[in-house]
Amino acid sequence: MRLPATSDVLAQFHLNQSVWIARLASGQLHPHLPHPRLFRAGNTAAMHPGSSGVIMLPYQGDDSSLTDHDSALRWLVQRNATDVLVWSMAADTAIDLAMLARGYRVSFEPWWMTRDLTRPIETPKHEVLLATIRDIDLLSDSEIPYIVREQLPAMRNLVAQGHGDVVWLLARLDRKLVGQAIVNITGDHAGLFNVGVHGRYRHRGIGTSLSLAAMHAARERGATTMNLNSTPMGMSIYEHSGFRYLGHGFTWLRTGAEMRTAPDAYSRHLMMAIGTGDIAALAGQDIPVVLPNGMTAQQLAARFGQQESLRHLIGIGQVPEIMGLWETGLKEEALAATKNPVARELMVGSRQARPLHLAVERGAGTLVLALIEAGADLSARDGEYRATPLDWAHASNKPTIARIIARAGGH
Repeated sequence: MRLPATSDVLAQFHLNQSVWIARLASGQLHPHLPHPRLFRAGNTAAMHPGSSGVIMLPYQGDDSSLTDHDSALRWLVQRNATDVLVWSMAADTAIDLAMLARGYRVSFEPWWMTRDLTRPIETPKHEVLLATIRDIDLLSDSEIPYIVREQLPAMRNLVAQGHGDVVWLLARLDRKLVGQAIVNITGDHAGLFNVGVHGRYRHRGIGTSLSLAAMHAARERGATTMNLNSTPMGMSIYEHSGFRYLGHGFTWLRTGAEMRTAPDAYSRHLMMAIGTGDIAALAGQDIPVVLPNGMTAQQLAARFGQQESLRHLIGIGQVPEIMGLWETGLKEEALAATKNPVARELMVGSRQARPLHLAVERGAGTLVLALIEAGADLSARDGEYRATPLDWAHASNKPTIARIIARAGGH
């Protein structure tokens, strides 16, 4: 069988994911406008499942899609959505910068994967069955990931219409519901969503059994391909089941008061200038360390590879962010900054990780050695996991770096 082009598969998945969220918002297998929980502006779709909002940018967006996004966001604000997650199938840097300048925070990067369902599929090793209405009643207080209580009525409606285009699978172990997976079918294409296993039952292969059962269910219903979005850490599990990597996209998040309060024109101008390396527009400006989107100015510059913006920010007195310098190719400046005790222990980002943590995660051995030699605190803990650099080395599977840190006295 000749595999379809990557662009065709991603276009299929974009449609499939848009339909899935619309089904979840409406509780209907064939949702259509007008509907109180669905909205469309141009080729941009907005949905309001539960209390949260979702915006799907067009598969191939342009400047008009940003204007359409603004309309979709206003609609969600009017509906009192508590937060909004925006999806982009492609890693388009221009749209990324425009969204960050609008005050969105960087969320996760979905890594798209696909599976040819005409190829052999293994048999699941655990019991996986179709969800029943009775199961839904039992799941209202479940600790299985991705089960949202306020979305259960919509799932009840979908299940009541039969497991056809939407298939909800539940894994059972010792007579307990321990995991879930949802298959959404559009034509001959299937999307795999919400694969999650209760924390007490992980590392037993249940997630793999759910994925295999989902593939069988999709093929039985006429699907020839299945797509999903993974994390880099989860890719190996899906590769083992026959999925292949297609590329990655972006997501952005706004919550709470951020929904209604966009950055002012001056702040947006500054963020666009930092992200495009427009030094003339930055000259003489008072640039805050932390921007309205939650990033530091240097993180924004590094995200878009803007070396001159980084140099300008450090030149006006900001403490150098070592990892940002390193990742944008300013390695000599990064190594020099390890001698600065403030820069060496600077905690940035939502994880409040120090340069040594980040260098370990990226596998930047030369930088790790320079930080250790300069006196970096080997016992420092990040703000999210409360883990040391050695813990990070083990968690990110960096055995050589782990040995270096251990020999230097890290615990």
